[in-house]
Amino acid sequence: MYQPEHSPGDIIHGRYKIINFISRGGFGETYKVEDAQQANLICLLKYLRPQNSSPTVLRLAEEKFAQEADILRRLGSHNQIPQLYDYFEENLKFYLVEEYIDGQNLANELRMELFSETKVIEALYDVLKILDYLSQNYVIHRDIKPENLIRRSSDNKIVLVDFGAVKEVGTLVVNAQGQTILTMAIGTPGFMAPEQLDGKPQFASDIYALGVTALFLLTRQIPVLNQYNNSIFNGIQIQPHFAKILENMVRYKYEERYHNASDVLADLEPLTLLGQVLNHRYEINSYLGGEGLIYTYSAQDKQRPYQANCIIKQLKLTHYNQRLLQEAQNRFSAAVQSLSRLPAHQQIPQISDHFQNNKEFYLIYDFIDGESLSKQITAVSLSEAEVTALLKDVLNILSFIHQHGVIHGDIKSSNLIKRHQDGKFCLINFADLKQITNLSFNGQNIIVPPRGTNGYMAPEQFQNRLQASSDIYSLGMTAIQALTIIYPDQLQRDSQDEVIWQKQAQVSSKLTRILNKMVRFQAGKRYQSAQSILNDLNTQTWQEKLEKYWKVLVLIGITLSALLAFRIYIVLQELQRDNFFNQGFEKKQQGDNKKNNGDIIGANKAYDEAIQKFNQALEIDSSFTKAKVNLGYTHVQRGSFTKSLIACNDARKDDYNNPKIFICLGNAKHGLKQYEEALQDYEQSIKLASKPDDIDDLVKALTNKGEPLLALQKFNDALEAYTQATQKQPNNSIAWTGKGKALLSLEKYNNALDAFRKALTIKNDYKPAIDGEKEARKRLNLP
Repeated sequence: MYQPEHSPGDIIHGRYKIINFISRGGFGETYKVEDAQQANLICLLKYLRPQNSSPTVLRLAEEKFAQEADILRRLGSHNQIPQLYDYFEENLKFYLVEEYIDGQNLANELRMELFSETKVIEALYDVLKILDYLSQNYVIHRDIKPENLIRRSSDNKIVLVDFGAVKEVGTLVVNAQGQTILTMAIGTPGFMAPEQLDGKPQFASDIYALGVTALFLLTRQIPVLNQYNNSIFNGIQIQPHFAKILENMVRYKYEERYHNASDVLADLEPLTLLGQVLNHRYEINSYLGGEGLIYTYSAQDKQRPYQANCIIKQLKLTHYNQRLLQEAQNRFSAAVQSLSRLPAHQQIPQISDHFQNNKEFYLIYDFIDGESLSKQITAVSLSEAEVTALLKDVLNILSFIHQHGVIHGDIKSSNLIKRHQDGKFCLINFADLKQITNLSFNGQNIIVPPRGTNGYMAPEQFQNRLQASSDIYSLGMTAIQALTIIYPDQLQRDSQDEVIWQKQAQVSSKLTRILNKMVRFQAGKRYQSAQSILNDLNTQTWQEKLEKYWKVLVLIGITLSALLAFRIYIVLQELQRDNFFNQGFEKKQQGDNKKNNGDIIGANKAYDEAIQKFNQALEIDSSFTKAKVNLGYTHVQRGSFTKSLIACNDARKDDYNNPKIFICLGNAKHGLKQYEEALQDYEQSIKLASKPDDIDDLVKALTNKGEPLLALQKFNDALEAYTQATQKQPNNSIAWTGKGKALLSLEKYNNALDAFRKALTIKNDYKPAIDGEKEARKRLNLP
């Protein structure tokens, strides 16, 4: 049993009476003491002892101790950092006397139950404000972990204790050359960032440790993080926005991490509303996203029957003084009244409530079950027909609001929601409300910023001269983005400032002409009303009419010969198409064989030739699903996962019931590390592969399903998938190899070795199985 150096009743430095021993660390001990010179003052006393007692080390240790103690004294002015009352050197030990924090550390709280997501967010937000203060004082804590985060009983605030830098005093030694060095990195293994382990801590090292702490509070497990493993959640169900924050906090390379606490605070701030009830009525369920200081949430209205879902928008002021707040209140009231006077429209969500809470404004909207246009066009552009339908949908809304004297002012892809119920687009987020958040004050006048978003915003909006044709410009830019998947800001312009986009999409001359007129730089040269665009979209050009009548004449005059010629043409085209496809398929198989044998260069060459052949087949027949699926597969082998996703999505438009297509989608998303979405696609493929003829697709889907499960560290689920595959096809070397990998991950090395050997009895030159067998033998210490 450990025996502390001091006992209760001992007096240290003629002043500090030991009450009880608290803990020991690698460099000393910690006690609860009473200050005899100040009645009833309870303190925390720590001592550090250098490992080497040479005069040189002691002198340097004393200097460093004084420097670090002085820093701690300064930091103690922060309410959530313990005050340093005293420090001194006695009997070759260095003592610190600090404020005693009455409370419980987070490690003890965790022993009672796992932290909820909202509780972790609250703790992170509290600690990040302390880290922000530290960085402003050029201090790195270096030992953030649950044990060093104490929840103070008096106010429930988190207090950060046990700074790491002062512990360096205990690590100083003199080497053979007489140089003073540190013998170890300060910090706690598992929580220490990689660069800190190398003795080069950064401000981002504290952010890393805090991110690991958050994951530990959610799971009671320290994640295994390295440059090869990016999977940190392992089944944790948390908000996507919060997951992204944690990912960026614990990046292996500190250059890719958050660089300062203020950036994390800015991203985390919207999540601090989760679980709260606003206005005694609206319970926040999830954060949907934000722009600037406008945050959007999904909530439940507890005063409506069945606690109906609703959307809440929170508007915060960028700058604040009493004049700005008054101006914001006036503009908020005017904007709400203007929108409330607008008659009901099925494609404009109604404002059901609004209120102000201190400096924040809230709007409550009806819930729209749908998906934003911005999400729809992340990887796949819309067709001309789809863009035409989009234009007609939104132009009808614009015609309605413009007739009632309302201008939207911020039309863009993220403000158009395609409703699941009927496929109609809804228009959200009127700009008058957005403008409130960016009001500023120059000392005399209130500065009102332009409404809108760069790239989509019409030129006149930059001078705050908003007009109906400004909405038309923004809608035109949105339509061009949907056709090209290019953000409006990235499109080039000619010498007259007109947008150059036509070469980025294949569009009819009619739609090109309409879009060009919608986005003219000069407002006077644009369409002046939404109805005039609708008229042009619905009017047939003389070319369209001529084409229609010409087809009738051809059908009447030369029906039989045309049909015969067309049939011959189709047959020849199909033969040529199939020839290209077969050549591509053969090259793809060559690539697979070379890759399995370890010939990566040869495999890549074969894959490139296969891609060329599949594209030639698709030039002849753009609806040739087999070519699209195989093109998607081959792009995955070349590491072009986005191109693969585009090809697979294109194939899905042709056939929603083909299991091969969902395998194709799963492969692409797995390559993009979208593991959960990849699993959904593989599950859909398994569901569709229900016929006896689909056995190959079923086994491939089961085998491929194992890969994202391994990446998510769901090793037992992966093993089950591979086992099902081997049961369906006992002679499938790929399935046996996957089963071996899952067993390796589960540390069942003998079983893994058997699985790899089974794969090699089926295909003795299968390189992944050869490599797997070597790894299993290595783990078993076999020659």
